[in-house]
This record gives sequence, structure tokens and C-alpha cells, in this order.
Amino acid sequence: MKRLVAWVNEKFNITCCRETIRHILKKLGFSGKKARKILNKANTQKRTEFLAELQSLFNQALHNEHLLIYIDEAHIHLDIIDGKIFLGQNTRTA
Repeated sequence: MKRLVAWVNEKFNITCCRETIRHILKKLGFSGKKARKILNKANTQKRTEFLAELQSLFNQALHNEHLLIYIDEAHIHLDIIDGKIFLGQNTRTA
């Protein structure tokens, strides 16, 4: 909400508090929801293909044919910021 207050101030040169913006959003039919991080559902076929390729690379790394570096990217590409989001009427969260 702090970012929204700052954006309204910068964009429209209007100074207001978070509660004012919350009240306006509610009046327009939006409701506040707690934002949650949600990972996409797994694609079984792509996962199987990836594991087969990874096994091949792992075998080659064991024989010094490839350098294998592990990086966990499970939570890097999330599109939301923790906090509260506002949704229009009849909008469902996952």
C-alpha cells in the first residue's frame, strides 16, 4: 500500500494516506487479499525430459566431460511482492 500511496502522489500530485486509498478501492468494489507466492503446476512431460537430460549431463560430469553446477531457481521468478493485493469483484485467487 505504501508503494501505491507514493505512486498516487507522484502521478497525480495528491497527498493521501493508505487508509484513504484503501477506502476508495473498497468503494470501487475491490477487496483486499493477502498475497501468496504460488508456483506454477508441474508439467510431467517436461519434468521427465529434464530429468533424462540431467541424468545424461550428470553421467558426463562424473567422467569430467562437463562441469555441472546446481542452482535452485524455484522461487526466483515469482511475479508478486509479499503483502496485500486488491482484486475486483468476483475475482478469485488460486
